[in-house]
Parts: sequence; C-alpha cells; structure tokens
Amino acid sequence: MKKILGIKTHMGKRLLTMSVLTVMFLISVIATVLNTPIAAQSAADIVAKRVTETMVVDGLASESFWQNVSWVQFPLTASVVGGGNVASVKVKMVNNGEYLFVLFQWDDPTASNDKALGAEDRLAVMVSIGDPQMTSPCMQMGTNGATKAGEADHWHWKAARTDSGGSNFTYVARGGVLYGPMPHPYSFAMDEYINTTARNREGLSEYTKMNATEYPFEATLHLYDIPAKGTHFSSQWTLEMSRKYTTEDPVRIDKQFTQGETFSFALAVYDGGEDEDHEIKSVTEWITAELSNDLLSPPPEVPEIPEVPPPTPEWLTYASAGGLIIGIVALAVSVIALRKPK
Repeated sequence: MKKILGIKTHMGKRLLTMSVLTVMFLISVIATVLNTPIAAQSAADIVAKRVTETMVVDGLASESFWQNVSWVQFPLTASVVGGGNVASVKVKMVNNGEYLFVLFQWDDPTASNDKALGAEDRLAVMVSIGDPQMTSPCMQMGTNGATKAGEADHWHWKAARTDSGGSNFTYVARGGVLYGPMPHPYSFAMDEYINTTARNREGLSEYTKMNATEYPFEATLHLYDIPAKGTHFSSQWTLEMSRKYTTEDPVRIDKQFTQGETFSFALAVYDGGEDEDHEIKSVTEWITAELSNDLLSPPPEVPEIPEVPPPTPEWLTYASAGGLIIGIVALAVSVIALRKPK
C-alpha cells in the first residue's frame, strides 16, 4: 500500500513539475511575442519611399530606383458617355525629402500629340487641399464641380501643348485662338488651383482671360513648377513628373507637402485618338499616398551560382571504365609475359 502511495506521490510530483514548466514556457512565449515590435502597415494606397538620388525628367524612367519600386495599378472609369477608353493607369512614387517623383504608365495605341486645340493625349493629377475634402474629385463622373466644397491643386500634362515633343509646345490656346510662339523652359504639367465653391482657377487655364497684353503678367506666375515629360513607345505612354514639396511664389495657392504625411489625389487620363476632351475622359476615385521617410532598399543581390560542368554521359563512363579494365589486364599480361622464363 505504501509502495502504491509512493508511486502516486512520485507521479503527482512529476505531473506538477511538468505543469509548472509548461506554464513557464507559455508565459515566456507570450512575453516574447508582446515585446517583439511589429512593423506598422501603411493604410495608404501607394507609399512613396525615400531615395537619395534625384530624377532627370525625361520620360525614360532610367533611374535605378524605379527598378526597385513596384507598380500600383488603378482602374479608370468613364467620366461621361464616350469616355473610358483607357482602362487603367499604373503609378510609382518616391521622394528624396525635398521633391516628389512620380512615374505613370498607361496603354494607348496612338500618340496624339499634334493637335492644335484639344483632342490630345493628356494626364491630370488633382491633389486635395485643406479640409473639408471634396466627396468626389471634380473630374469624377461628369461633375463640373463637386458635391462638397473643397480646394485642389491641379497638375495638367498635355502631349501637344505642354510637352516638348508636342507640335504645339510653344503655343497656348484659349477660346479657339492660338497665342504664341511663347518660350517654355522645359516640358511641364500646367500648375493650376481649383476652388470648387467659387468655380475658379488660378494660372493659365480655360477660366483665365488670355490675350497678348495679359500674357507677360501670367508668365510671372510659377506655371512651370512641375516638370513633366512623356514618351510614347510600343502603344504605351510613360510619363515622369516632379514636384517640389514647397513652392516659392507667395501669390499662388499650392499644396505644400511635408515628409511623413498622407495626402489624397485623383487622376484623369484623356485618349486624344478617341477624341476625348473636356468632360470626356477616364478617371479614378480618390487615391491616398504616403510620403514615407523609410529609405528605399535595393533588391537583394542574387548570389552567383558557380558554373557546374555538364555531367559525363553514361556510355562514356562505362567506356572509360572498360578501357581502364582492359588497360590493367593488358599490363598484367605484359608483366607475366616478361617474367615467364624463355
């Protein structure tokens, strides 16, 4: 009886020890998990990480950092009947702490960059300013304004009129009249300000009076704050755009960026070959972007694999072995023959 009780007591102690050890193990695991930092995931639709280089705005996307950034594709819908000829647009973004660099790419079978008035390929970026934000972009679904008051910065690239490769790069068209030639320092996206309440714009736009006497005054504004250059190759547009975080002209109302912030923007793409113009276009909803201070890491280096000689064919292996055996037998016969008394 005592022996049985002793066994039970011993088993109980072992069970207790095992239970204590199990609990201690679980506590250590939980403590480790709770004290392990978890990387925060950005809620933005696209994250512009920081790079140390600058960008040459030539529409070629030859900078090495573009190869380390993944495309983010956004669907486009028709603003009105007749639009929607471009199904989607791909976007990449980075920053260098002072400038925002953006790369766009979309399918378009023809390069429409030779139109005098409208019907040219275009891309427009609308960046929301202030609060409240419009409930939908001005460019959305045929609206001439928005359902809610708001302000926006508008960057408008036009393949024929603001791109150096366009046939009307040195001209400005207003009210059916061409003004020019006028010098432009480089390819650009026209910088405009939109107020959806007052329905007015600042800058050289369709809401601004335009004639030869007023142009010198308009030229003093920073219309060229946003260098932008497009190239058309293999039925596809590639467009690079650069924007300094803070603009310097106190007269203009621009979106001023700060590192680490998240902002909202919307896109409109026009297919001039399909006569898209004015309200006829393809548009996105609001997109959120983060100006991250995280440094863009280059892709991991792929270790070089040493060159391995091709395997020896099986028949050659057997032939070599057979030759070796025959050679050994021949050598042995020769030795015996030499030792044999004559």
